[in-house]
This record gives sequence, structure tokens and C-alpha cells, in this order.
Amino acid sequence: MAFLLIPIFLILFYLFVFYNFITSLRGQMIISFDQLHKQLEAYFTIIPRLTGFIRSSGYSEMEMTQAFQTARSLAKTAHTPYELALVYSNMEHGVSRLRYIARQNPALAANDDYISLNNQLINHDEKIQFALAFYHEKMERYNRAVLGFPGRMAANIFRFGYWAPFEADSRDEDE
Repeated sequence: MAFLLIPIFLILFYLFVFYNFITSLRGQMIISFDQLHKQLEAYFTIIPRLTGFIRSSGYSEMEMTQAFQTARSLAKTAHTPYELALVYSNMEHGVSRLRYIARQNPALAANDDYISLNNQLINHDEKIQFALAFYHEKMERYNRAVLGFPGRMAANIFRFGYWAPFEADSRDEDE
């Protein structure tokens, strides 16, 4: 009778260890997603200033304005990596239009205010790329643990599922 208790004990021990391991990975992944979200929010605060500066310089572009309005409305309800990636994609589309306008107007591109705001955007973009790499590392580790062979059975018991990557469209408007 005791020989039946040993496999049961080992299975329960495995489930206990797996649950704690996955919970830890999930927590790390959520923290990294929150960091990414904070970096994106900081990025989004610079864009209205840059847009306002370009408008005050006499340039108005409907496509750029629509991209930012769409992104702002999506940002209010973005809670998943996919939704946040959609917001980032729309913002990047608008920013590429801003940079295109500046390249077409040398006086605007040489303005110190524009250069300062553009450098802030570049700095935040680098931070976003770093946060993205960190998030993807944590997400891939979690997904490997949940989707791998022994982990998948335990993950189904505890209802741990696949976590989506953050994938933004990379549309380039340098035509």
C-alpha cells in the first residue's frame, strides 16, 4: 500500500513546484509588461508637444492627426499586449509622418525645439525597445514552461495559458 503513496506524493510535489514556478514566471512577465506600458505612456506624453510644435510652425497633416487620435482612443482601453501593440503601431505611424514633414522642411528640422523633442522621442524609443526585449524574454520563458510536455498537463489543471507577444506593425512612411 505504501508503494502507491510514493507516486501520488511525487505527482503532488511536482504540481506544487510547477505551480510556484509558473506563478513566479507569470509575475515576472506581468511586471515586465507593466514596465513596457509605463515606457509607452511616457512616449505618448511627448507626442502632443511635438505635434503642437509642428502645427504652430504652420504645418497641418490630416493623416498624422488621425493616427494620433486613433492611438489616443485605443490607449485608454489597452490592457493586453495586442491592444498595446496596436496603439504603439498607430503612434509610430504618426511619428514617422512627423519626421517626414520635418525632413521636407529644413527650417523645421533645424529648429532647436524640434531637435530636442525628437531626441526625447528617440531616447524613449530606445527605452521601449529595451522593455520590449525584457518582456519578450519573460513571455517566451513562461510560454515554454506552459506549452512544454510535462508543463502543459499541469498548466491545464491550473488554467495557465499562452501569453501573447507584443507585435506592432512596422509601417515606414519614408516615401
